[in-house]
Amino acid sequence: MTTVAPGNALNEERRWVSVLFVDIAGYTVLAARLDPEDVRALQQEYFRRVHRVVRRWGGIVEKYIGDAVLAVFGAPRSDEHDAYRAVLAGMEIQAVLAGLTLADGSPVRVRVGIATGEAVVDLAAARDGGQALVCGDVVNVAARLQAHAEADTVVVTAATRRATAPLVRYQGLPALVLAGRPAPVATWRALGVEPRPAARCGAPVTGREAELATVAGQLTRALRGHTPALVPVVGPAGSGKSRLVRELAARGLGASAGEPQWWVGRCPPGPAGPYAPIADLVQAQAGVRTTDDAGAVRRKLARWAGALVTAAELPPVLDALVGLVTPPPGPGDPPGPARGTTADGATEQALLHLLRSAARQPLVLVIEDLHLADTATTRLVRRLPAAASRLPLAVVATHRPDPRLDGSLGAAVALGPLSTQETRRLLCHLLAGAGQATGLADRLLPLVGGNPGYAEEYVRTLAEQYPPDGQPVDGNLPVPPRVRGIVSARLGGVEQPDRTVLQAAAVLRDAVWPEAVAALLDMGVAQAGAALSRLERLGLLVQRQPEAVPGRPRYEFAEAVVQQVVYVQLPRAARGWLHRRAAERLPADLVRRCHDVDVQRAGHWLAASALAPVLHQDGQPYLVAACTALALAAHRAMRRGTTGRAWELAARTQRLWPTGASASRTHPLLAGVLTPAPAGGPASTRAPSTRRPAVRGRHRGHHPGRARAPAPRRCRSP
Repeated sequence: MTTVAPGNALNEERRWVSVLFVDIAGYTVLAARLDPEDVRALQQEYFRRVHRVVRRWGGIVEKYIGDAVLAVFGAPRSDEHDAYRAVLAGMEIQAVLAGLTLADGSPVRVRVGIATGEAVVDLAAARDGGQALVCGDVVNVAARLQAHAEADTVVVTAATRRATAPLVRYQGLPALVLAGRPAPVATWRALGVEPRPAARCGAPVTGREAELATVAGQLTRALRGHTPALVPVVGPAGSGKSRLVRELAARGLGASAGEPQWWVGRCPPGPAGPYAPIADLVQAQAGVRTTDDAGAVRRKLARWAGALVTAAELPPVLDALVGLVTPPPGPGDPPGPARGTTADGATEQALLHLLRSAARQPLVLVIEDLHLADTATTRLVRRLPAAASRLPLAVVATHRPDPRLDGSLGAAVALGPLSTQETRRLLCHLLAGAGQATGLADRLLPLVGGNPGYAEEYVRTLAEQYPPDGQPVDGNLPVPPRVRGIVSARLGGVEQPDRTVLQAAAVLRDAVWPEAVAALLDMGVAQAGAALSRLERLGLLVQRQPEAVPGRPRYEFAEAVVQQVVYVQLPRAARGWLHRRAAERLPADLVRRCHDVDVQRAGHWLAASALAPVLHQDGQPYLVAACTALALAAHRAMRRGTTGRAWELAARTQRLWPTGASASRTHPLLAGVLTPAPAGGPASTRAPSTRRPAVRGRHRGHHPGRARAPAPRRCRSP
């Protein structure tokens, strides 16, 4: 069971990972007929090639088992493209082993299975590439999937396909009956990279009219005035950069812009050679397919480029394009665009000349996800407007905030969060379209945080997990895997001890004082405060002053979704331990600053009680402690004269009291609270029953927090 020693880092997390299993088909027969030395030589070369591919795509080899290799994608660093990299690695493993043969010339054939899901990850082992890195059903599924796969194939689960479908082509396979699984498992075979990924969502553009007008105006001026311009469009993941560009192309720029062509190139989310987005758009414009042989590729490129440049100019341009989209021969070369290209001056000049020639007619060149691009691509994008002077060319570069790009491309059109009203309108539209209750919009608002991409992912996840008009029965909204990956990427740079402090803050929620963190983790208040300040500088927390108490800052999460992701990544045992510790240790002097600190303690006890069954613990003592904390809060509210609040807390105490607990007498702290309500009083015209169970021992003050602890009431200075 996961434990957290005081002052120590939490080294295990629940992560959404992709697990890859690969083995040699017919290995048992091979090993029986080969000399042990030949078997060993085969193993070493096989392991070396697989390890090189896995590391290249950002994975970690956890172990070698006979002829099988287990690799993990999503630890210690993770993002929303972990599954994509796992699938591309699987296809490349097939490619690099295609040339591996035995002494008698027979080929070595392998099978690859990939599953995606939640697992417990040992972060220390992940950094070392050690054994016992990952544990969970996803490992078993990947192993069984690989065992059932045919030789020379990469087979994936539904979750892997769902995460990569816009980027990878698949062929449906019959469902597999796997040992230990209650139902057949749907499977797909990966066929290759999808050359033109489909849009994720057809939701209407909401709240972006000003940005659309700004970009359209800049493009129109550049095309109409023959003054090439670079227009950066910047925003976080999910803010709608690609959606905005598609909307502009669909609406058009009007006759004054000359009805331009729109060429779109995408930077892939993984290792690629230089000029990958240029290779992408060239393949699309020339009609090059991934199944074309070298001769067909050259003919298509010659026909397309020959219409743009003169016959004398064609040879160097064609050579550059062929190198851009044609893989060089030999095993071990990565799949995808730009494999045969080097970032030399001749290639850049040939590409600039080609694009300049294309811009003799109005042209909008779109480079998406420039933050993923190599240095050569970024340099070419910067140089292109100057190289195409006095031509109708506009370059749109979309990217996430990145210190390498911010400000260096010129004045950017920034996509900020949508307003609350705009977000609610978008959510209602998406929920209605998915057959979900539109009343969920208010619950989703704080998690979406004005991000339209998050809105789409939350609604899609709800539609997949619940029937029409269904709601999460436990009141907790699931975290979409893509959102989890995006937030996890932001958390990747948080090192210890700040990571443990952030985990403690996720348990404390929006009442994060340095003193509370220090008490929770057995560290100094100054040390806790310094860590919270660093997390604030990273944009993960924001500081709030509790009614201007000098030198006593209070922090809360800058985005609710960050708190949700940090919390769900905590192992259940660690959550229970931290909730109990928070309930027991919230500093007593907080009572003077925040009236509802006892309610916070109650929330922590309730969270501990809810977690108790899965941790094989008795949750009733935690529930009794929660009721005691609420009774104390009611008592203090009555003493302050806030009678309505006191009755509310007293009624809640009675509702929560465990059925099996003693009910022989009224809790002493409620004696002055549970009196009949005066006429014209609060909405509950009758006070709750005055019969209340006795609680042994003096209350020591505690507080829990379900997954969503009660919001603290207004705080005051001493």
